[in-house]
Amino acid sequence: DNVPATKMLKNIKKFKSNVGLVLALRKAAIRKKKKDLETDRKLKKKAARKLARQASDEKRAQDEARAQQSAKEVRDIAALAAFQQATATATAQQIADNLK
Repeated sequence: DNVPATKMLKNIKKFKSNVGLVLALRKAAIRKKKKDLETDRKLKKKAARKLARQASDEKRAQDEARAQQSAKEVRDIAALAAFQQATATATAQQIADNLK
């Protein structure tokens, strides 16, 4: 009589420890899943920041190129105006010389 009761008690203890193990494993799996989600979220955030930085760098480069082009156009217009002024002055001088 005593042997089956002892055996049953051992089985109950084993079952309880297995339940504890299963619960511990489940908790560990949940913790790991949370950690993975957190890591994933951080990586996504980092990637988004990197993309935003690249976009702002590209925009800055475009703005700089546009500003350089604009400055070049202003210089070209100024040079053309100076040339036209010099031509007009030379023409006026020539006309004045011809009238003498």
